[in-house]
Amino acid sequence: MSEVVWTANLCSIEDGLRDTSRAVLRIHYRMALHSTGDGPVFVIAVPSSVFHTGLMHPSWTRILRLGQHSWLGLVGDVLYIGDETRPKRQLDLEIPIGLLPCLERPYEEVRAELGACERELSMLSGTLLSAVPLAAIPRTAVATQMDYWTSLSVPWLASLPASEVDDNVIIAIEEASWAGQASRHAARRLRRSRSRTWTRLPDDPS
Repeated sequence: MSEVVWTANLCSIEDGLRDTSRAVLRIHYRMALHSTGDGPVFVIAVPSSVFHTGLMHPSWTRILRLGQHSWLGLVGDVLYIGDETRPKRQLDLEIPIGLLPCLERPYEEVRAELGACERELSMLSGTLLSAVPLAAIPRTAVATQMDYWTSLSVPWLASLPASEVDDNVIIAIEEASWAGQASRHAARRLRRSRSRTWTRLPDDPS
């Protein structure tokens, strides 16, 4: 992780930090006190991702990149869609339209990024993964009746933990007259694959 490092005496630290988010700094900072002939010197290393051209919302913590200038983030413990500097709208957990861009990346990659963010923010493992409604994204994609998002949702449905997959979503894609042929066929293959998995009997030990 790239960092911007200041070395300053105590009175100039506040000036150096005035354009950054103190909320983020409280999470990320590493401080070391060194003694020199001129008195105490503080060295503060801050991840460069907290820097920006404008002022950051004081409690905006970005957790997942959604696009070039779009982020999923937290204000307190509430999920919002926003940009580099501030939240813009609260995320609907049931129909998370704002998370559709996640479908443009593999499910495993999105999951790994959230896991990395948990570690960076010193959160308990699984905190963000349980809070962000990843399993609701394919259902939301189908609700848009847009084949672009629907086609991207099928690989996600195949990658999600089996217990989190709604078979009705797969059937809806398979039967959707508005969906492209490739999407319908992919959904049919996935449904049949899941059916074989669930109905397969254990081998006869005899």
